[in-house]
Amino acid sequence: MSHIATVKVKLKDLAVLAEVCGDLGVPYDLGQPEVRLYSGTVKAAACFHLKGWLYPVAVLRDGTVNFDNYNGAWGATGELHKVLRGYAERVANNHARRMGAAVSREERADGTVVLRLRT
Repeated sequence: MSHIATVKVKLKDLAVLAEVCGDLGVPYDLGQPEVRLYSGTVKAAACFHLKGWLYPVAVLRDGTVNFDNYNGAWGATGELHKVLRGYAERVANNHARRMGAAVSREERADGTVVLRLRT
């Protein structure tokens, strides 16, 4: 039986986020109290600096993400999606393995990633 899930990601596990940023070569700052964006300064739990972006991406304490990229003019959203996808995959993998499931991964031509869990 197959199930499709769409995942909205909140970045709550900062250790996993640090691992993903490290794997992707994205500079990451933990415990960044204030992050300056174009629209102002936000209090953040962490932030990361994407290649080609004018401003960092701020991760708030509730896991939400704040950023200013001026609809792509100040940074390509594809760079952000790489981090979010990597984070979601790693969290899903970790959770599945804790439940005793094996995980296989397939990346489709459109960029969609399919994770299959087997118990």
